[in-house]
Amino acid sequence: MSIIIIYTDFDGTITEKPGGNTVLTEFYQSLLQGYKKGVRQDYKNTPMKELSEVQSIFETKFGKYNENFNYKQKDIDFLMSPNAVKFFHEILINHEIAVNIVTKNRIGYIKAIFKYQGFSDKEINKLIIFDSGRKFADVDFQLDRQKNKANRIYILDDSEADYIEMLRAVKNHGYNEKEIRGYKKNPGQFEWLQYLRDIKEITPCFVNHEKTVGMGDVTDHFLPINKPNLSSDYYILKMMTIWAAIGFTAGLGIGFNLAETGILSSFNGSRFGALAVGALIAVGCGVLSSVIGFDIAKGIDSKSDENKIKSFIVRGDSYELMREPERALKRNIHNASSVDGLPVSDKNNVVRHQDKTELLSKTCT
Repeated sequence: MSIIIIYTDFDGTITEKPGGNTVLTEFYQSLLQGYKKGVRQDYKNTPMKELSEVQSIFETKFGKYNENFNYKQKDIDFLMSPNAVKFFHEILINHEIAVNIVTKNRIGYIKAIFKYQGFSDKEINKLIIFDSGRKFADVDFQLDRQKNKANRIYILDDSEADYIEMLRAVKNHGYNEKEIRGYKKNPGQFEWLQYLRDIKEITPCFVNHEKTVGMGDVTDHFLPINKPNLSSDYYILKMMTIWAAIGFTAGLGIGFNLAETGILSSFNGSRFGALAVGALIAVGCGVLSSVIGFDIAKGIDSKSDENKIKSFIVRGDSYELMREPERALKRNIHNASSVDGLPVSDKNNVVRHQDKTELLSKTCT
């Protein structure tokens, strides 16, 4: 079970350079096989160079990644900020947190960035990466295969349109405003250390990552499961129990009163038979009252859910998105620029379910 699920964009969110400004650059193109300066290749379908060569290109451009790494050099927005690096190092050691990267960029490039910035293969293999660019479909696909409901879901994207799509998928799976933390911000404005502190508040046994960022091995850590909020099923059961107790008590009183007055004395010609019939009356009243309690509880619960949906608000640190009519949502999606801005063909927009199932099997139980 995942206590926390994170859905985050990559370009412009985890890194500080939007996707459209990334994949067409000379640096990105130099990572592809057959690269020639000035010749632009298909960023998604052209095979990347071998991992060792890709890492060598990163080191040639930015230098060796270590504790003295220079974050003030040119084109540093290709990479993760030190705060983002710290966030993911601490999050990825926890088996109760699932990290989903939902993007148009390619899986190999994303893994190469994490590798260059000091993440172990074990950490990288915990990442679940969806690269179709269809954010509603990808989030919906993952949640369909999530066996247990998470305590909290984080949504992060620098594109309003893509943010809305991921939010819509999460809400369609029954999550409410208390369970969602949504952040739509501009590139470079995401507050990774604040998100880390927030997560630690609801996971008190979280292990601090005390090693130097990007250095050393990462050890396993198992987080005790948070106590879940009381569900509607629990509320219904409680109401049924209360009403059953009321009905049983009333029936018991009626039954034994009838037995005492002699009205039931004709049963079996004995006092014991009359008492038995009185007890049956009590049980019958209890069952009937339990059914009444179930109907009342379901009615209250349904009304409560309806009101929550109508008044749903997702609040970010500096961003607030209120539930709008379908017409307004479509207008926002039409006007907002894509987070990645990537020229994905129809072929690339096909959701790669087979790849996703493999990735999900590693972390989702």
